[in-house]
Amino acid sequence: NLAFNYTGRKNFLSVLEVADQNNENADHAGNGFWNDPDMLLVGHDGLTLEEQKAHFALWCLMSAPLMLGNDPRNMDKEEKAILLNREALAIDQDPTEQGRKIIVRGDSEIWLKKLSNGDRAVVLLNRDPKGSATITLQWDDAGLKGRKLLRDVFEKRDLGRFKNSASFELGPNSCKFLRII
Repeated sequence: NLAFNYTGRKNFLSVLEVADQNNENADHAGNGFWNDPDMLLVGHDGLTLEEQKAHFALWCLMSAPLMLGNDPRNMDKEEKAILLNREALAIDQDPTEQGRKIIVRGDSEIWLKKLSNGDRAVVLLNRDPKGSATITLQWDDAGLKGRKLLRDVFEKRDLGRFKNSASFELGPNSCKFLRII
C-alpha cells in the first residue's frame, strides 16, 4: 500500500508522509531551488501498480528531482511506462511552481500545479487503502472558469471538455493525473 516504508531506514517514512512533509515546504520551492522528497519507489516490490502511479504523479506535481531508488533492469514494462511518460515528465520539469495540496475531504485529496503556459496539472488522490471514492474537482478550486479540456496524463488521451467541474471514481490508493487545458 502507499504506506510502504523505505527499506533499510529507521523511523520509516511512507510515501504519503513524505509527500505531506514536502507539501508543507512548497512555499520555499521555485525555479532553481526545488524541494527533494527523496528517491522514487516506482519499480520496488511493495507498491501496487496504481500506488506506483500515484507516487510518480505526486512527485511530478511537486517538481521533485526524479531519482530511481532501484535497479531499472529489474522493472517490468508497466513500471517503465510510468517513469518514461513524457507528459508526466514535462509537468515535473515545468518551472512555474511546486504543486501543492489544495483540497482534503477525508481520504480524498486534490493536488494542483500551475503550469507556465496557463494549463493546470492536477492529481486527484484517494488515500483510502480499502475503499473507492468519487473525487470532484471544481474549477473554482483551480482558479479556472468555463469549459476546459481534460487530458489523462497516464492514459495519454483527451477525456473531453467539461464545464465548471469534473468527477472521477477512484479505486483504493489510486489517483487520476490530469492536465487541464
